[in-house]
Amino acid sequence: MDQVKVTWPPFFREMGLRVLEYQERQPELVSLLQDAGIAINHDEGTPLTEIDPFTFFSLVLKHTSEPTALAFFQKLAQQLNVHTSVPLDLTGVPWSNPMNAWFFAYRSERRPQDIPTLWSLTRQALTGVLDEVTFAEALNIRTVALAKLTQGLFWLNPELFLPLNGVNIPYLESLRVLGAARVASLPEYQEVLRAARPFAPDFITLSHTAWLRAQQGKQVAALIDGHFPFEQFRKDAAAYMTDRVKGNMILDRKYAPLLMDLFEAPSTIFLKPSRSPYSGKEQVAVKVALGGGVKSEGKSFGRALMFADNSGFEYVPFPAGLTLEVGWPDGKGDGPRQALQDPARQQQMLTALLAPLPISMPATLTLSTDFGALKLLPLQPEREGDIRATLETYMQGFGKSRRLRVGLTLTPEELESPAFAEHLEAALTYTDSLTGILDALAVAPEIIPAPEVIEVPGQTQVNPARQDAPLPGVALNKILYGPLGPARHTVW
Repeated sequence: MDQVKVTWPPFFREMGLRVLEYQERQPELVSLLQDAGIAINHDEGTPLTEIDPFTFFSLVLKHTSEPTALAFFQKLAQQLNVHTSVPLDLTGVPWSNPMNAWFFAYRSERRPQDIPTLWSLTRQALTGVLDEVTFAEALNIRTVALAKLTQGLFWLNPELFLPLNGVNIPYLESLRVLGAARVASLPEYQEVLRAARPFAPDFITLSHTAWLRAQQGKQVAALIDGHFPFEQFRKDAAAYMTDRVKGNMILDRKYAPLLMDLFEAPSTIFLKPSRSPYSGKEQVAVKVALGGGVKSEGKSFGRALMFADNSGFEYVPFPAGLTLEVGWPDGKGDGPRQALQDPARQQQMLTALLAPLPISMPATLTLSTDFGALKLLPLQPEREGDIRATLETYMQGFGKSRRLRVGLTLTPEELESPAFAEHLEAALTYTDSLTGILDALAVAPEIIPAPEVIEVPGQTQVNPARQDAPLPGVALNKILYGPLGPARHTVW
């Protein structure tokens, strides 16, 4: 196996050393990235003020394009006084996930020791000597897993560390290097490194060879320069308009894994992405479940549907692009309706529905046909009166379907925009927050109104508050014929 010639390791190493100088000046490090033109999400509504070196590199490499990433590295090298020449290419460098670029969780989920642990591990990686406890603590950070952590180590010191990710692990297994997928400690990682080293001149060559091998039979879509390949999806979908069943199977294999990776964002708590291939025969689409199902009896349902044009239809029209929808599924049950009688819960629901979204099309609210013809109500501040009225209609619909749907769409232009990651992050945050509220309302105990007791001289008459509900503890003959007389003692 010929050694792969690369130019980036010396540059990455010096940049890592320069970044270490900012451990006590982390807000400055964030500003350097922003000044270079790199977008950084807010930390739950407030500007990010702390960062670690792994995340610093990851925020550059989330752009998944050599020209873009190299241009950012050029700007950062000038700001950090890096003297090593900027690399000519990034051959062998694994990209980060743009939806999960941070190596730490958002503020409410972040532990005090998480970021200091990552700084300590960075120093150890650059010296080449890892500490077992530090490695274990880093692996235990909420948004860090084995693939992500070892990928970060590889960026800083590719001579000594190898990424154990979805590309390299299958290749290692084909070489009979077993156990890579089950690494849970530093000694186990080091054992895999020792077993893998004889198969290539260095780990860069081994990793790049694994990537080339994966590309040979690869049918899975990937981001292009940080944005979604929607135009390619449109072309692929057009090729299967005469055999939609086959097309849906092939498109699922190609695009669902990418969507699944993108939906695994650190900001999501309640959304649970899983494979759910679209099975329709009349149209071509890609579907990913986000929890539950539209006909389930569980809490809420969620799904993502991607259509190539504006002809999509599933209960309601779906425009071209990627639509995320969440809500309560079909079926009977008045628990959510009763929970919404509480003014505080009703206001919480309204606030979630009207949360701002930095996308071109507003989210929409839809009820079931039990309430009349389907209508897509735009969730915009100027429509608050209509939204309140629709919720009131839903709340008073006892005995009707509990279905309620909220959907939002990223247009083809937004999917292929340089700001795609920011658009998707906002959409996921909106739907995840709403899902949490829907789940809480769905499991609220259903309240059966107490029967109204009317005192009548000489007898007690029981009138139910709801005429369609049986009264617990009252014999059926009493309900049908009134109080028993002195000679009537039969109980049905």
